[in-house]
Amino acid sequence: MCYFISDGHSSLVRILAVSIWVLGVAYVLRGIAETIEKTTEDTQRKTKVSGGLLQAFGTALPDMILGVVAAILSFQLRDTNIVASINYAIIAAATTFGSNVYNVGHAAWCIF
Repeated sequence: MCYFISDGHSSLVRILAVSIWVLGVAYVLRGIAETIEKTTEDTQRKTKVSGGLLQAFGTALPDMILGVVAAILSFQLRDTNIVASINYAIIAAATTFGSNVYNVGHAAWCIF
């Protein structure tokens, strides 16, 4: 995507590239959210386990594990491979931030 945004391309090409990327991300995220919601509802109905518990173990726990592992790898690589260390730090921050935003949104939806 950065190739299309670089200098030398018209504003129209830049706008189209960013628009396609944003629409693609929105479409994918909506599909993922619907799949998680359906899976959680089906599992809740079949197992009689609380939806919040399922959500915690199904989405929050893997996000937390991924974030902690990425943070540990980031610290281990900080002296030998700074680029990989930064990439792992970005992954750790993204999973933590994304998980928190999702959980706050989910809790607000449940309260509503």
